[in-house]
Amino acid sequence: MAEQKVDDSMNKSLQYPSRNDKPASSKPNPSNDKLPKIATPNEVELPFNEGDWEMFRKIKAKYGSRLDVFYGDDLTRFVQGYSHEKEREIETFKRIDELLKRGFEPEKYKDAKETKEDPCAKQFDFKQILEKDAMKAGEEEDALKAWPVFMYGYDDQGHPVMYDEIGNSNPTDLDACFEDNEANMKAGKFEKMRKLKTFRFRVLRRLHNTKRIQTGRYGYDGSVNDKGGLNAITKHCIVMDIKNFHAKSLTAKYRNLVKDIIADESNLWPNTLEKMYIINAPWPFRFAWKIISNFIHPITVAKIDILGSDYINTMKKKISLDQIPKAYGGTCELPIKYGYTADIDNDILDGDYCTMGDPLDLDNVPCLKNKDKLANKSQEQKPNIDDDDAKDNKENKDKTEKASSGSDDSYVKVKSDANETDKK
Repeated sequence: MAEQKVDDSMNKSLQYPSRNDKPASSKPNPSNDKLPKIATPNEVELPFNEGDWEMFRKIKAKYGSRLDVFYGDDLTRFVQGYSHEKEREIETFKRIDELLKRGFEPEKYKDAKETKEDPCAKQFDFKQILEKDAMKAGEEEDALKAWPVFMYGYDDQGHPVMYDEIGNSNPTDLDACFEDNEANMKAGKFEKMRKLKTFRFRVLRRLHNTKRIQTGRYGYDGSVNDKGGLNAITKHCIVMDIKNFHAKSLTAKYRNLVKDIIADESNLWPNTLEKMYIINAPWPFRFAWKIISNFIHPITVAKIDILGSDYINTMKKKISLDQIPKAYGGTCELPIKYGYTADIDNDILDGDYCTMGDPLDLDNVPCLKNKDKLANKSQEQKPNIDDDDAKDNKENKDKTEKASSGSDDSYVKVKSDANETDKK
């Protein structure tokens, strides 16, 4: 592998891959012996080439500190995800602009007029989207009943698995939860469409946070490894159950909704799908798939398996039975937590991790669980302490508390004897 020129300014930024004189191994190094052994994730061994590094340099020159709100793997996914495009630079900048607009610069669009063609023109604030007041009381619970989704277990390379049960949803329930009536739309009010987008973005942000936690669990630090790739777990699997598929879902209205959701989320989180299983697929869906697949990128289509009721025989080749919930034919008894990840504290997932590099320090990462503690610590660190002895005592106390507080195991709720939550 040819030696690459190192840009020190990129090395000092959390948003760009850092290169060390002695690169770390690409092999996973579990932080404790309770974690399942995994193979090296595919994305970890995908090496950067000179074209990638040149793209990183152009991105840094164009955007500067505007990208400080991104996670460390975001730019890698854009750079490698659009490397096959004929107009690579144009397409990469276009997608980065879209992510900034969609989730990180809402103040620019606060006065935008929302229309039927663009019902969420005011955009979103991803840094605050997991705050408790990002949705009204009860809205997320209602959304999860209409569109059930949850994260559960990991595949043989440590990728989180997301279960999406929209295929079992009644279109009437989806309408009631997410469709704005004609009168409101004429008045420029699109509250239910905003609720749908906010709900989906919250779940996908938690999925991303789950990957960041997995990255640390397996000893990855977001640096360039000995294979020339990024030491980070950035992909996930999806299991979509469509056992109770409704024929009404084939109408243009629902095809367009799904098309919009898929396009929006694919543009904001490119190059993240490892594998997708569409299970319990009835023949009407198999017929419809020939149409639906035309709206999906061929690279993505190649990662999707359409399976019948015997899906478990295929799934277990990549996802161990002890990582699959019993309700789906596996042996794991952890409760399903709709909207969240089964083995991670909800209040750890609900946070914005952009100011912390990998591996995450879960005792201090900005999240709901640590919110009060970090606020108190910030108050205590104000430069008005004159007593050096008190300051030294506090630092020693912090070190002791950190050493005794445990690793991320303290946030992994593994209870093998727990009863699984009844599926809705």
